[in-house]
Amino acid sequence: MKKDRYFLWSIFFFIFMGTGAIQPYVNIYLKNVLSFPSFKFSSILASVYLSMAIVRFAAPGVINYIGIKKSIIAGSFSYFLFAFFFIIFKKYPLFLFAGIIWGIGASILWTATLTLILNISERERFGIENGILRFFLHIGLIAGFLILGEIFVYKGFFHLFIFASISAFCGFLSSLFISEGKKEKKISLLSFSFSKKLGIFAIGLFIGAIGYSVILNLLNHFIVENFGKSILNKTIVFFYISAGILSIIGGKIIDKTGEYPTCIIFFLLSSLFLFLFSKFQNLFLTVISTLSLGGLFQIVPIAASVRIGKLFPEEERSRKIASLFLWRDFGIGSGIIFLGLLKIKFSYTLIFYSISILFFLVFLLFLFSWKLSSPKPGLSNWV
Repeated sequence: MKKDRYFLWSIFFFIFMGTGAIQPYVNIYLKNVLSFPSFKFSSILASVYLSMAIVRFAAPGVINYIGIKKSIIAGSFSYFLFAFFFIIFKKYPLFLFAGIIWGIGASILWTATLTLILNISERERFGIENGILRFFLHIGLIAGFLILGEIFVYKGFFHLFIFASISAFCGFLSSLFISEGKKEKKISLLSFSFSKKLGIFAIGLFIGAIGYSVILNLLNHFIVENFGKSILNKTIVFFYISAGILSIIGGKIIDKTGEYPTCIIFFLLSSLFLFLFSKFQNLFLTVISTLSLGGLFQIVPIAASVRIGKLFPEEERSRKIASLFLWRDFGIGSGIIFLGLLKIKFSYTLIFYSISILFFLVFLLFLFSWKLSSPKPGLSNWV
């Protein structure tokens, strides 16, 4: 089963070079080309992450019932399907349907993949192996985002969606080579298990995910309106560069120093740089804040996965992953909708300031929880 890691790297490289990389362009297309109102164009990507969150409740049972291989195949195909719908349709209900299908598939794919990674990795390499997978994901995103940016400027959206579909289909083909894996003991279809020991990481995943919502439905519009569409891929790409680099470095740091310190540092940095960007709003600070948001979005999921690997045995991991990562999905989905509504009433500056303050509050919460994590009677539920 260890050879499966190579096919997983290929799957995530291609599906994120395609469908993953089109996300910052989707709302621009829906708003500027199809003239969808704010709630409609925000709800398409939001439907992906909200359905992804909801299906987390059933994902462990589905994976147990059909197996890890079929789960990864089905999940990979949903990435191709979403991009393909944008080639052949222009109707809101069909985009919404495609978003929901993608969310369902992504939920099953991520839960199955993270479970497989933990199961084929040694304990001391949980962070590294998780990071390597995310590294290939972000290399795909960087390549895709740069290529799509050029297609966006010189060819238009139709060719952009064609490229995304072809790339995602290559990822789907890679999924066919995953091995079956061993069966876990039978669990109910709606198998879900949350632990108080993971509570702080649920909060971190939810709030950290709002940083990705900023990329998908706030900062992308700000950049196009203030710096021009030709700059979009040259600035947002730093989100994916940061996340890609930290998928390797972050995993090693977490394995050596623990989950809490790394999360504390990145929530503080994201708060600080977003605050400075809110005040000065120049291109340099746009890039710096984008880098910090990418790091935050990458670090917290790795830390959460490592925490699960350390605290729970193999047979419980898929349920713990599902119960914890639904908060990340809810954070992205609700963040996309909420930011879309806030843009109607409030200025970019006020919204950016508010998010920087929110990050700072989570920094304080992690710092406080880290202090409590030392072995003391009555405090074990915090860690």
